[in-house]
Amino acid sequence: MHYWNYPHHNHLGLLVVAGLLFLGLAFIIYLILKTPPRAQRRTEVRFVKLSPEAMLPQRSHDDDIGYDLRATEGCTLWPGEHQAIGTGLAVHLPNEVAGFVVPRSGLAAKHAITIVNSPGLIDPGYRGEIKVVLQNTSKKTFHVSVGDRIAQFVFISTLPVSLLEAADLGESN
Repeated sequence: MHYWNYPHHNHLGLLVVAGLLFLGLAFIIYLILKTPPRAQRRTEVRFVKLSPEAMLPQRSHDDDIGYDLRATEGCTLWPGEHQAIGTGLAVHLPNEVAGFVVPRSGLAAKHAITIVNSPGLIDPGYRGEIKVVLQNTSKKTFHVSVGDRIAQFVFISTLPVSLLEAADLGESN
């Protein structure tokens, strides 16, 4: 005989269980609606200023992807020369986030200045100063001053992967 079939038991227990299930379901729906989609969540990235001239990376416009990196030291780049220029910043990237140091299109278009190892990859474990290896590909001398925007920093979300050896990959489209 079931619990509910005993005459001395009322249906209060069943109502309590049903109420708790309803509250649990309502709480789960609340959490789902409250949690923003991944694209709306912000990942915190910590920077340390290694010199007084250092400035945190900034976007020029709200919808820009790249954050401007600025020089903390001046230099002269002769035609064909390359030089590592400090930004005075160290970064702590969270796991599964990488940083790419990429050229600024304005420097490339107006002055033929690019980055030798573009994109320069910053892994989450790197804690040293972010340096930008600029190269002057023009026939004119180029001067970098403290505070000049010399590159952009782009954050890349990565996925953990498992590498597998395969006998065949199939055809390419």
